[in-house]
Amino acid sequence: MNWTRASKSIRRTDQQISQAVAQLNTVTQHNASASEELAATAEDLSEQAKFLEKAMVQFRLNGERVPVVLSRAERKRQGAQEMPGTGSLASEGGFTAF
Repeated sequence: MNWTRASKSIRRTDQQISQAVAQLNTVTQHNASASEELAATAEDLSEQAKFLEKAMVQFRLNGERVPVVLSRAERKRQGAQEMPGTGSLASEGGFTAF
């Protein structure tokens, strides 16, 4: 067996493993950063949804209070019924502010 050839092969393999580990580290850091950004965005959207939900309490549709918008999970639990009149609110101008 040629020890020089075997040694070069081992060094080449070590370099490839080092490069693969470095790439995994880079991808892991990128994914962690993206995950943090998504969590922050989700939190921001949740706060905006709460604000909008509170703002909707001020309106009435055809003399009745507009029902609070339910989360996707809550809609599934309640049979996914659509809010009355939601299809044409903008065109009818059915909101009345207090």
